[in-house]
Amino acid sequence: MNPKNTLLITALATLFTINVKSAESVEKLEKYKKFLQEGTDQCIDLSHWAIPPKSRYETFKKAFKHFEKNNGKIVVELGATRSFVDGAYQGCLSTNPKYWEPNNPTVWDWGAGSFTRVAAECLCNLNPEFHSIDISHQAVNISRTMTKEFAHIMHFHRCSSTDFLSQWDSKRKIDLIYLDTGGMDEYTCKLQLQEAKIIVERDLLSHNGMILIDDVKNSTPRRLHGETSDLGKSKYSIPYLLAHGFKIVADEYQVILIKNK
Repeated sequence: MNPKNTLLITALATLFTINVKSAESVEKLEKYKKFLQEGTDQCIDLSHWAIPPKSRYETFKKAFKHFEKNNGKIVVELGATRSFVDGAYQGCLSTNPKYWEPNNPTVWDWGAGSFTRVAAECLCNLNPEFHSIDISHQAVNISRTMTKEFAHIMHFHRCSSTDFLSQWDSKRKIDLIYLDTGGMDEYTCKLQLQEAKIIVERDLLSHNGMILIDDVKNSTPRRLHGETSDLGKSKYSIPYLLAHGFKIVADEYQVILIKNK
């Protein structure tokens, strides 16, 4: 065969493989679409919004596509998944692995998003480094069990989110940062601001990186604490990021930000 034809066939085969890999990793999310939508609905006061924010499914999909398109290598999750099952089921928050049913996503904790498991499963074919950080050893053990089949990409760290970010090698830029530490209180608002400041001051995000923030439109801060903004526990972090070189590219239940180019 003509050497030029051989090179062309090889190049086309490589391109086809890359495209299939990219498509497959996002297609994996489709089977969780209904669960992500229903889980998000649990967290939103629909009466507050003329147009309800879109679910975690939409922002997960956007973030995963962006990660693939830009050949992302490093994912950092601040705040691991803390329960095998939703609060409606026996075993909520238990560390007993008997409650983990990997083939029965109906019982998973979709109200909290289950990002650790979902992201690991959807992105594993891209072979990223996935760093999951939580101060709770119970949460780390639960998330490790939930991602056992993806152990080759998982790295768990039991420490505070701010310690992890402060000690991360700033030469190794992060392509996707997921902010989901703490609860729905003032302490968490201030903690997330500190996380944002470290990310900016140490320039931890890659040029094409994304910050994905969970629970921005969660109704709990308004309902329990009288919060008047529509930014929930991100009421300090998002304004800070916008003032320091970032812009919003998805403004739904979750918010996605990227660097201004």
